[in-house]
Amino acid sequence: MDFGIAGLVSTMDIDPTEAGSLRYLAPEVLSRKNRAPSPALDIWAMGCILYAMVSGKPAFNGKTRKDITDNIKEGNYTLEPDLLERVSPEFVDLLEKMLTVDFKKRITLLDILAHPWITGEKLIIPIKETE
Repeated sequence: MDFGIAGLVSTMDIDPTEAGSLRYLAPEVLSRKNRAPSPALDIWAMGCILYAMVSGKPAFNGKTRKDITDNIKEGNYTLEPDLLERVSPEFVDLLEKMLTVDFKKRITLLDILAHPWITGEKLIIPIKETE
């Protein structure tokens, strides 16, 4: 999500892009699996922004550009224990779904709008049956 390069998304004449800030680029762009403009790219970036807003630091870190890129491609981010004490399970669930490496499995915008963290509902976690 970079309003400086914003434009209309069309199914025709799709130009691949690598524009944007590294820490917000989706893994599929960095791995060259899918560089076409898509809402999945923006959802990834929104997940990165949400992480930064709540934690005060970027989701994906590293000493070098390659380290950061590798962490993004692998989806390596950490929710520190002190942060986990301050956030709800609904927040963690939404963040994990937004920062899903496989863009085909990443949460959609409609699903975000219906997510319990947005609607204020409690997340229903299935109880595992014991054997």
